[in-house]
Amino acid sequence: MRAQHTTHPLPAFPVYSCAFVASDQMVVGGGGGAAKTGIKNKLRLFNVSQDRQLEMLCEHELEKGEDAPMSIAAHPESRSFVCGINSSEERLQKGENENCRVFSISESGNALTKGATRGTLPSGALEDYQRVTVLSPDGKLLAVAGEHDLSLLAYPSLSPAAQSVRVPKGEIYDVTFSSTHVRLHLVHPISCSSRPLLTACTGHQSEPVSIRTSKTIFGKYW
Repeated sequence: MRAQHTTHPLPAFPVYSCAFVASDQMVVGGGGGAAKTGIKNKLRLFNVSQDRQLEMLCEHELEKGEDAPMSIAAHPESRSFVCGINSSEERLQKGENENCRVFSISESGNALTKGATRGTLPSGALEDYQRVTVLSPDGKLLAVAGEHDLSLLAYPSLSPAAQSVRVPKGEIYDVTFSSTHVRLHLVHPISCSSRPLLTACTGHQSEPVSIRTSKTIFGKYW
């Protein structure tokens, strides 16, 4: 039997990302993006009823000129989540992009509060954005990536947990965690390379991706 689906129109709020923060709550990121469309970029927290109806509990409006939340990952235990939001174009040009941001949800569910922030994208990369945001199963590590750059951070401090990795060819599509590995998925070139600490997978051919990996770069994940 196919799972039941329910459509929920959100007028004047294009959705770019979402994640469940509880079994009956989800946070949604959307808006007009970096373009001056007149649609404000926001994070919205919704309650999901048993009959699959949405009720908005609160929203957090981003600063003027900032981009929409392009990716979101919810922490498995705490009432918090992390998302990728580019700073304003003016700050990007100054190399001050705080693209990785932690938010906490109040106990009452009526407020979203910004916590730690960190810039992980290359300075001057005006068109790049945090397309990947993934937390490890135990919630202690966070992997974030733009088009070519992967960062592994401690959560929730966002301090570096390992040396960042730059993919010289291809685009980063996704990152996944296992009990012992961090797996990096690329769109092009098509290849697959497995290492004890990092596995990079990109598809059809069996040529290794030229990513240098060792215990000194990523450390074993427990």
